[in-house]
Amino acid sequence: MLRPNNPEDQRRRDALRYAICKAWRKQGHRVWSDADIEAAIDAAIAKQDQRNAANNQSNAVQADLIDHGCHAGRTRAAAASSARRSRHRRRDAVECAVAGAGARGMTRHEAADAVGCPVHAVTAAVLELLKAGRLIETSRKRATPSGKLAAVLVSPMAKESQRA
Repeated sequence: MLRPNNPEDQRRRDALRYAICKAWRKQGHRVWSDADIEAAIDAAIAKQDQRNAANNQSNAVQADLIDHGCHAGRTRAAAASSARRSRHRRRDAVECAVAGAGARGMTRHEAADAVGCPVHAVTAAVLELLKAGRLIETSRKRATPSGKLAAVLVSPMAKESQRA
């Protein structure tokens, strides 16, 4: 009999013991020894372990169906190059849109609508403008299309008394 090393192994052995005894009863066996049960459990565990090892081996040698090589690398490089070219235009467009809103300012969602881009496309530009001091995030909040509150951005050129 193999001794279980942890509670999970003990639960596994108990489940097998129950299944083996149930199967033997169904077959008409009424008397068996503990040694017979333990030998059957050990054999069942060995068979399960062999099956698991075979499954793990077959999974390890399976060929990758998706090309993650040179094609994906070229696609990422082209996307990054395109984003680099449009980054400055988008940043300038966001700055002009927020400056055009005056003291009322704009949320990121409103700026994205004004520029004609999705919100995720203007957030990097807004962050860059905030770090450069070309935009200011006020304490005011306005609802976004989803109903959540978002900070209002203003240009530093807006009058100080109207920003807060």
